[in-house]
Amino acid sequence: MLAMLRNLEKERHTQPADEPFKWPGFRSLAVVLKEAAYWTPKGHDHWWSAQVQQRLKSRFESYDARSVRTD
Repeated sequence: MLAMLRNLEKERHTQPADEPFKWPGFRSLAVVLKEAAYWTPKGHDHWWSAQVQQRLKSRFESYDARSVRTD
């Protein structure tokens, strides 16, 4: 997810200055997390907006080692 945010940051700097950059919403980021095979801290694959907010604040770092699906 952090790589995706870095790519968005680079994209933001390549766009003309007169076009405002719009960050993706939490729902869009939730889809990215699901597609990247990240599970929520409780082991589900559906991310809620509030969980994405907490994820961006690095509140789920202790779960990262076991959050990627292997099946």
